[in-house]
Amino acid sequence: MTQNLKPENGQSEREKLCENEKHKPVLAARCLRCHAGEADLGDEGKCAVCTLKHGMFGARVPVVVARAPLNQRRHPLHPLPVTNNMRFFRLIGRGIWRAFSTKISQLPSAGYFAYPRRMTQLQQAIEESVTTLRGLAALEEPLSRAAKMVLDCLTSGHKLLVCGNGGSASDATHLATEFLCRFREERRPYPAISLPANGEFMTAVCNDYHADEIFARQIWGLAEKGDVMIALTTSGKSKNVLRALEEAKRKGVESICFLGRDGGYTKGVATIDLLAPGNSTVRIQEGHKLLMHVLCEMVEEKLPKK
Repeated sequence: MTQNLKPENGQSEREKLCENEKHKPVLAARCLRCHAGEADLGDEGKCAVCTLKHGMFGARVPVVVARAPLNQRRHPLHPLPVTNNMRFFRLIGRGIWRAFSTKISQLPSAGYFAYPRRMTQLQQAIEESVTTLRGLAALEEPLSRAAKMVLDCLTSGHKLLVCGNGGSASDATHLATEFLCRFREERRPYPAISLPANGEFMTAVCNDYHADEIFARQIWGLAEKGDVMIALTTSGKSKNVLRALEEAKRKGVESICFLGRDGGYTKGVATIDLLAPGNSTVRIQEGHKLLMHVLCEMVEEKLPKK
């Protein structure tokens, strides 16, 4: 039966228990079985929830008075009873978090979190460049063959013909200068011609013929058997470079082509291909510069000084 929450005279049993346990009296009541609130309890102490679900009757008692054992209590926001196993896993989780927090607090200020989460533009460029340059290690064998080809050409009294477009045109002039002047060691000059350096001739060809012929006509007029043509193209899709390689092949002149990306339609036309990995034009150009300098080192150390 339901206990009286508001007695006519004096303190009720519930208020006495609350005072003894040093709790503030709570006027709400719940069902001991399903913890239904006071709104679901009838005047006769029947629990509407239990009656509907299980066909049973619940007892209407104050919350503070009716205390369930520790392992059967339910949190107001948790539908399941807090069992001993659950308390065990909660303690374990608490201990793991404390251990993790302690380890994090012990990390040095310049340790794991010393670098910013996002790289700067310079750091990103360095990482990309390093990746491209490391990929050049696979070109050891073709680069050695290219160095031998250039060495045989120069020591037999023949010349180098170098070409490229845009930034590769500058690299072509750079490479020709390393042989015509010197690279590192003091030695005699060796013949090397940069085809993009003749601006007057190229404008004449563009005006009278087509821009695709600016290098091919120079190969036609200057190249001889025994010479070596060196071409540079980062995309492998330069038509004037392709035409120059085709003209060199027609005249029996060996050729070396510095390529990038997948090599484009120029791949396979030259005698030796040196393909720098990557998809960035600037990183490929950096790879070409390294290959050029290593080629100069390999050749110059075996060239006659006088």
